[in-house]
Amino acid sequence: MTLSELRLRVTAESAVIVVVLALVAATLGGARVGLGVLAGGALAVGSFWRLAGDAVSASSGTTASGRWLIASALRFGGLAAVTGVLLVLDWAHPAALVFGLTILPFDLVAQGLRLGRVQGEG
Repeated sequence: MTLSELRLRVTAESAVIVVVLALVAATLGGARVGLGVLAGGALAVGSFWRLAGDAVSASSGTTASGRWLIASALRFGGLAAVTGVLLVLDWAHPAALVFGLTILPFDLVAQGLRLGRVQGEG
């Protein structure tokens, strides 16, 4: 599996999981909780998409290390700014936002374990 395939698979699976859990959260906890899960998941997916793109360009040697560092700082700054706005305006529940942010890392680990198992069998 290439990095592009992994990125697409993790993105698609995480997006489906986030939407389903956001609907459940909105049903059980209200719109603010559902929006928190949805926003956290969307931020995680967007950040992962950018990080994977930076990793591809860094591994191919097409980008300077200083440029990668600046891109990472901008990505983290954007993530912090959007999270801050969501919390200050009280649009998203803080715990739901954190929950949404953690969905993608768990899916990424699961994908890595699956790939390791498949490669170990092959």
